[in-house]
Amino acid sequence: MSEPITVAIAYHSGYGHTARQAQAVAAGVNSVPGARAELRDVGTLDEQLWTALADADAIIFGSPTYMGSPSAAFQTFAEASGKVWGEQGWQGKVAAAFTNSAGVNGDKLNALTSIAALAAQHGMHWVNLGLMPGWLYSSTGSPDDLNRLGGFLGAMAQSPSDLGADVAPSEADLRTAEGMAELERAAFAAHDHVDVLVNGLGEHLASAANFDDTTEEVWQGLYEVNLLHVFRATKAFLPSMKAGGWGRAPKVRSGTARARSAGPGSGSAASERDRRSLATRAGVAFRDIGTTPPGAGIAAGDM
Repeated sequence: MSEPITVAIAYHSGYGHTARQAQAVAAGVNSVPGARAELRDVGTLDEQLWTALADADAIIFGSPTYMGSPSAAFQTFAEASGKVWGEQGWQGKVAAAFTNSAGVNGDKLNALTSIAALAAQHGMHWVNLGLMPGWLYSSTGSPDDLNRLGGFLGAMAQSPSDLGADVAPSEADLRTAEGMAELERAAFAAHDHVDVLVNGLGEHLASAANFDDTTEEVWQGLYEVNLLHVFRATKAFLPSMKAGGWGRAPKVRSGTARARSAGPGSGSAASERDRRSLATRAGVAFRDIGTTPPGAGIAAGDM
């Protein structure tokens, strides 16, 4: 991408501990080439906050865990985002989260689940932590391990109740938060760089040459590959393609499929018309890549 990826870190911190975690996340983001972090305190619900979140390519949410839930200030922000939800203003953005509590457990997972539900309602793409658990997961673990608290949904940190924000959370927890950036970058790249929606690239029926020998399991597998994968891929990527007005919806045909085509009046021709219509309504280009030999790959240049 020619412009840097902007990652907004929307957080609330009660006593400064979660703010340190947010700063670690920002440091991780800024260490990734082509990415830029913006720290935004959601305790102040002003126009600058909403504009920054609207302009961001990704949002990482952060909140302390109080009584097993996100803080009241964060929840106020979440409920205030209802207007954005009504316009689906964050739809398609990448999302992730982090949290901190005084207890080692503290029901932090419940807070992360609440934030993940918020992201889901906004139509965002959630990124998990992506780290194996450390510390007590094995007898050889150490409190200095990354993901020492063993979370998966997001980054967890623990700050003892009698320690100030100048010394807590621990360095291990801060490094865990900082490491979110690389995963966030990879996930955003995967979504933002998807500009080709391939439709009709399913298995051909060569494996079912003799109908008498086929089973229900074979046909179920063909149904999964040839129909459901198209539906799932289209549902996943078409909204962001429409919103951005970019991308292509190519039709790819195998040599076997073309050989079995019955001609202009066949279902294949109707399918092509449907794909052209879908591409036109979505505001993306349609391209018929043409015949490819069965089992052949498609070069990047073809796209």
